[in-house]
Amino acid sequence: MIPVRHTLLALVVVLAVSCGRPADVDWRDGNFQVYALDSDFNATQLGYNHHPGTLGLVGEQVVAAGSTALWVFVERLDRSSGRTEFYIVPKEGMPENHSGTVEGPFSLTQFREISAARQLPEFTWRKKK
Repeated sequence: MIPVRHTLLALVVVLAVSCGRPADVDWRDGNFQVYALDSDFNATQLGYNHHPGTLGLVGEQVVAAGSTALWVFVERLDRSSGRTEFYIVPKEGMPENHSGTVEGPFSLTQFREISAARQLPEFTWRKKK
């Protein structure tokens, strides 16, 4: 019975410490942020911080991000298929709100075409391996 109590106590302590932990933010542009909430702060995703709360825009595993005055763009690695995908999120006029509009997923070829047409610069953040 004592080992069960110790196990339950350890579980309660772990949950209490991990719950409510703030996100680990790797990249930010205004309210847009690449952040991780998982236990090892490794699975990064793109979201829009509404203060309070974050609207998830692109799920795990965001590996690169960049922006202009009009766009936020990210590279994502799909863990299940191993494919690389690209997403573009328009910045909208009201900074306190975002509709959740996301363009993509795009292949590398599609992203290069769109990037050239919209004059997107290189990614300013890349996840360290």
